Amino acid sequence: MTYYTPDNPNHALLPRPRKHPVREGIRITLVILLSLLLVLSLTLTLFSAAVRNAITPEYVYRYVDSIDFTEFPLPVDGSFTTISQLMLETFNAAGFNLQASDIALLFDQFSVPVVFAGFAQDVTAWFLQNGTRPVLDPEEIASIALSGVDDSIMAILYFLGDPTAILSKILVTPLSTIDTDSLFDRLEPVRLLLSADALAMLVSISLLLGILLFCLCRCRFSEFCLPLFIVLLFVSLSVGLSGFSVTAMIPHFSEVYAGYLASFLQPVCILLWRFALSGVIIALIPASIWFFCLLSRRLNQRKVWTGTDVYPL
Repeated sequence: MTYYTPDNPNHALLPRPRKHPVREGIRITLVILLSLLLVLSLTLTLFSAAVRNAITPEYVYRYVDSIDFTEFPLPVDGSFTTISQLMLETFNAAGFNLQASDIALLFDQFSVPVVFAGFAQDVTAWFLQNGTRPVLDPEEIASIALSGVDDSIMAILYFLGDPTAILSKILVTPLSTIDTDSLFDRLEPVRLLLSADALAMLVSISLLLGILLFCLCRCRFSEFCLPLFIVLLFVSLSVGLSGFSVTAMIPHFSEVYAGYLASFLQPVCILLWRFALSGVIIALIPASIWFFCLLSRRLNQRKVWTGTDVYPL
């Protein structure tokens, strides 16, 4: 039996039968469900990609180099203290009477920024590159701190014994009071979400959902363009809002480190906003194709009903 088609608009042919309402309702419901899942998976994929591309070892080193560590807070016994105060208490307990004015000289002599830069690199490797959980090792810190001390001072220290062993014993007590495990425990779920394996899984899920959505659209690109446009539009909106929400949620995560985290995550927010803008621009492509196909279909139907371009029997 021959049915009416726009390519063969003959009034004598039978009209195409209507679609089954139940099956069409199920198909539309599945299209909406898959579109929502695709929006979620693509949003998580772009967020993870933004973090992994923005937070590089080079960026971490540059950011750590710009921090004033004399007033950097450290978690100690349920509260926070600055590094300068911790160093004063440590050296005074060891018998060295120091003043606050001596802290800047100690920072330069004992390479404190280098120590924190190395620890920040270890944290980044653990957080994004599946490295081991960083630990504040007194011997490692002592060896790094003494690597920048003048040879004349080192010669004096050798009269007292092994400088590395002496400094590591001094650092054991203050380092043991620094509670980094609680912070790392809170970051563990975020670390798993931003891991490379999770990113690969999200990309695979997004591709699978896209293929299923295309199949539900009868494998026709003209029908697939409308849900694709809506998905890209909502993904762009979600990614753009996540760039703003990251900064807004930081104080709820840690009020003490809110300023440091906000400046540290600024490149991530900028990259998310770029992804959002790119998504809006890309979404215009399927929207234009869908609108062109719809307009072309309407024009063909109009030709049929007005009697123009009618093919003979």
